[in-house]
Amino acid sequence: MVWGILLCNRTPAITSYLNAVGLSQFYYDHALHWFHATSWSAKTLSLQWHQWLISHENVKRLKGQPIYVGDGIKVAFIRPKNAPS
Repeated sequence: MVWGILLCNRTPAITSYLNAVGLSQFYYDHALHWFHATSWSAKTLSLQWHQWLISHENVKRLKGQPIYVGDGIKVAFIRPKNAPS
């Protein structure tokens, strides 16, 4: 599921994540359970990702700290009616 989330270039949804990694609809129920699992958390996953990053010397750094590049903006863009397309 993590790879599906990372590779997905469509609307964020479980079926989009499955399609991104080439899995069929058969895995939908399994994927749904993954999001409700208590065996992992976003915080733990983030901490493990950070540990992995700082263990590699090729990671870009700024003043000794690893650089994270991402877009955390979750605001939809609404084009004004009179704006050119």
